[in-house]
Amino acid sequence: MYGDPVYGEDFFDGDETLSLLQRRMASFRQGDKRNLALVGLRKTGKTSILLEFKRRLTDADGSNFMRWFLAT
Repeated sequence: MYGDPVYGEDFFDGDETLSLLQRRMASFRQGDKRNLALVGLRKTGKTSILLEFKRRLTDADGSNFMRWFLAT
């Protein structure tokens, strides 16, 4: 199913990736400055994963720090 990016209640099936992103964010906050790239075929949910990660990060600690770099 293809469509617009989703997050919140409409988001599903990305918990493993979100868990990895949360671990990397914790590592970043402890001084690890490595970059992380989310890559995949078009229309496979990359934007939805990032939107949901941003939503959960904001809900968890009130911050919404996230830099987006779009590579085409």
